[in-house]
Amino acid sequence: MKILVFNVNAYSASTGRIVEGLYKHLSKEGHTVKVCYRGTLEKKIDNSDFIALCSKLGFTIAVFFARLTGLESHFSFRSTYKAKRIIRNYKPDIIQLYNLHGNYINSYDLLSYIKKIGIPAVYSMVDENPYMGRCPYPVECEKFKSECNHCPRLKEYPISWFFDTSRFLFRKKSRIYAGFPNIIFTGPPYVCERASQSYLLRNQRVLPLDEPFNFNDYYYPRDTKELRTKLNIQDDNRVVVCASGTLPRKGGKFFMDVARLLKDDEKIRFVFIGYDRNYWEIPTNVITIGFISDQN
Repeated sequence: MKILVFNVNAYSASTGRIVEGLYKHLSKEGHTVKVCYRGTLEKKIDNSDFIALCSKLGFTIAVFFARLTGLESHFSFRSTYKAKRIIRNYKPDIIQLYNLHGNYINSYDLLSYIKKIGIPAVYSMVDENPYMGRCPYPVECEKFKSECNHCPRLKEYPISWFFDTSRFLFRKKSRIYAGFPNIIFTGPPYVCERASQSYLLRNQRVLPLDEPFNFNDYYYPRDTKELRTKLNIQDDNRVVVCASGTLPRKGGKFFMDVARLLKDDEKIRFVFIGYDRNYWEIPTNVITIGFISDQN
């Protein structure tokens, strides 16, 4: 089977690692796989199956006009044309979609094209952008259940300097999704539950599907004695770990709140990985560690 994958990252960041694992697994199973990714902020990949869509100039222009107009992804003309050409020439049996935002491709144009040519598509919701008007992280906002409008997060990603385009983009997605027979939306149960409550996906096929873990290469029991000594964690301590950055949407605040509630329990230690700036007051039972690029 020929599979074409679209994602903003490849081999880097969270979704890039997912794409890397998917590519290796599918290739091992005998499928032919190609991956289209942004290719400007990410490291270059020495593999002809990975195709960078964007130039640095094209990406810079797309970001500027997106912030100026509030129309994220609408100004990636060349990369969108390139993506369509790849689809025509490669003729995939299935198109796997991950993050389509990030100013590297016109997601609306791409989805319309896939709908028109009728290739089956799987849209994996690694965030909530597929059923939002403009943002990927609504947090407490629930306007997506009826219609996005008067967006309260204009100054957060994707930043809009002047215009609120949430209603316009919401209705544009609604038109594209209508009558899209060969698409299925997948994601972890929490996201799928939210998606089923949304106006945009209430009549679409939504399938809960967690991302896999690589137990062979990364996730297996380790000898932690040296690490416990380095971090001054006693052998009988239980350890609670958060691997995240300090961006509010990542939820680190709640991790710190739980640590404060348990600050008097001497048998529990909290470790925050990716603490890259002085963002919160650190409880005494929390150990902070900077960004780590190696999963091992």
